[in-house]
Amino acid sequence: MKQTNKKEGKGKSDSKKRTGQNIYIGKLEHVFNKKWEIDEIKALADELMDWFNTADETGKNKIWLRDFCISKGINRQRLSEFEKNNEYFKYIYSLCNMKQESILFKLGLTVKSSMPIFALKNIAGWKDQSEVITHEGVKLIHDDII
Repeated sequence: MKQTNKKEGKGKSDSKKRTGQNIYIGKLEHVFNKKWEIDEIKALADELMDWFNTADETGKNKIWLRDFCISKGINRQRLSEFEKNNEYFKYIYSLCNMKQESILFKLGLTVKSSMPIFALKNIAGWKDQSEVITHEGVKLIHDDII
């Protein structure tokens, strides 16, 4: 069995050292660590409202906030940060969430799919609620969707 000296080669690397000349800048680097100014956040809020009020390429309502984020190259979590820190964005974001909920509800009434209901439960906090009432020894179950 051959023994190796652990100290040998310490600190050496086969890779070449990076020089300041060839630094790769990612395609979304301009938004990744960007410090957003108040006017930029307000403009983004207006863009969000405009996006929700225009149809997609198939002529249907835009519903999914993630699609807006993808189109802007930003993380959805960034929208939540803006909502917490900017009253104007919070107001517009709230309107867009209400519009999203309304579209999903109407869609749920017109399609034979449970997807709108599933989306409402996960996005808008809807839930099935059962209330058990005992009346004269008989259990009555009352189901509501809130």
